[in-house]
Order: sequence, then C-alpha cells, then structure tokens
Amino acid sequence: MKRLNFAMAIASLLLSVSMWLYVQSQQELKVPRTIQVRLVPINLDETRYVIKSLPETVSVLATGPVDAQERLRDYLRSQKGQSVVATADFRDARPDVGAYKVRIPKIDDLTRLGVEINDPVDATAVVQEVVSKSFAVEVIPSNVPDGFVFSQAEIRPQRINVRGAQIDVSRADNARALLDLDGYKPGQKYRARVEILDDDGKPLDMVRAEPSEVEVIPALAAAPRERSLFVSLTLAAGTKPAPGYRLVGYTVRPLTVMAQGESAGLQRLQSVATESISLTNLKARTNRRVRLIAPDGIRLKTDRVDVTIEIEPIPPVENPVPNPTTPAMNPPGSP
Repeated sequence: MKRLNFAMAIASLLLSVSMWLYVQSQQELKVPRTIQVRLVPINLDETRYVIKSLPETVSVLATGPVDAQERLRDYLRSQKGQSVVATADFRDARPDVGAYKVRIPKIDDLTRLGVEINDPVDATAVVQEVVSKSFAVEVIPSNVPDGFVFSQAEIRPQRINVRGAQIDVSRADNARALLDLDGYKPGQKYRARVEILDDDGKPLDMVRAEPSEVEVIPALAAAPRERSLFVSLTLAAGTKPAPGYRLVGYTVRPLTVMAQGESAGLQRLQSVATESISLTNLKARTNRRVRLIAPDGIRLKTDRVDVTIEIEPIPPVENPVPNPTTPAMNPPGSP
C-alpha cells in the first residue's frame, strides 16, 4: 500500500511539473496577431501636391506572448484606435500613382505591454499637383429683418482663390458667402464662411477656399411698399370646351399690376391670381373681364384684367393612306 501511495505521489508531482512547464511555455511563446491601424500622411508639401487616394488603414503584425496579446487587445479597445497609427512619408511625392514608405512610430505603451510591432508594407497612393483658380465672392443673405431688403455689401477680400487637385478645381463654378443677418445693426461687420459650388449648385468639399472666410459689411434698404406683380390666370378645374373644340391659348392684359401693402408680406409675393374662369361649352374666342384676388393686406391699383381665351375646332383626322398590299378595286365599267 505504501508503495502505491508513493507511486501516486510521484505521478502527481510529475503531472504538476508538466503543467507548470506547459503554462510557462505558453506564456513565453510569441504568437503573431494582425491588427488594423489608421494611416496618416506626413511630410507632404501641401502648397504643391494633394493626395487623391490613400488607404485609411493598414494591416500591422503585432508579435508577443499570449498574455501580452490580451493586454494589447484591452489597450486598443481603451484607446479606440487613436493611439496606434502608421505614417506614410510623402517627402518625395510626385504627381502620379506611387508606393510610399509606411512606418509605425515607437510607442512606449506598446513596449511596456510586451509586444513588437512590425512596419507594414508600402502604401499605394495617388498624388496630384495643386492648381488655383480665382473667383469673385457672391453674398447670399438670410434672415433679413422685416421692412428691409438686402441692398449691397462691402466684401473683403472681393476675390478668393480656390485650391485643390486639377480635376476638382475644374468643377468649381462660383464662390458664395452665406450671411446671416439675424440681429442686424447698421455698419456691423460679419465673418462669413466661403463655399465653393459646382455648376449644379452643389458644394465642392474637395477644394479649399483661400481665405476660407471673408469680412462683410452689409447695407440694407427700406423695403418698398409698392411693387409690380405678375397676373396668374386661374382656369376652373375639370372644365373644358364644347365637344369637338379645344383650348389653344390665352392672353392677359395687363400682364402685371401694381400692388401696395405691408413690406414684408409684399416681398414674399411674385404674382396675383385671377378669379376662376370656366371653359365649359366654349366654341370660339372668348373675351372676359375678370376680377383679381388680392391676398390679405395687399391692395391692387387695378382690380380687374381683360382675358382672351383662344378656342378652335379640333382638326379632323385625315383618311389613312391605303395599304399598298391591299388590291385596288377596279372602277365601274372597267374590264
């Protein structure tokens, strides 16, 4: 029995030593792990070149023991990928597609974690030359105080340069400064951000305005309490000329009328509508004198206009051309 107990003790001791050696080997065994890190450009001469294409991240090989890899994982989570970055050196950049050296700057935190970071492979980037184009700045006002209209503005500088890649600058069509006049005071100076737009009126984010802001001194004028409005003809919905007839056009005389009223409301108007005109059973040109519908708070110098409605018969459909494949009928009396 004693020999059996002694043998079991020896076996247990050997098993414990083996487990300890296994754990130690695992802790000291260096294993690789691939991580993704941000890639940022350095040493680019931005006065001459612009980067049109560059990967946002690169794959990096981190090597270290298992416990160090676990510490690295926790560290990257805590830093949210902001502390470990790779740099692409554009010191020798040229306008073309090329490969640029990528390096991982030394990070003391990673050394303390017990992991080694290998430099990734070179990154492929597209570099283009910077070009410049000059534009006059147009001021676009908003929140103009009631009772006033935007008159003019002193802009400093009056022209700005648009800089960027040639393919982007070629799309630039105009430059505007958005001016918020809320709380306007006469003589007040404003700083307005410059936007560059393409010919569709969409902002171009890939180009840079130099300067990015302009100084604006706006001038407002009292809004006129009288203005000219277009006359808009209103036809009764669902009405149409008599059967066999159609509407071909109409004329309104006068085409514009003068309106008076509160300046803010007047500035919002572009036209004034006529009363509804019915086309029911019309068969010929028809002259009508119709009333204008003035919006609330607006007075019209002319409250009626003359309307001529042009009606004509619908042309008959011409006989179709005979089908050449159909045999022609012989005229009466022919053989």
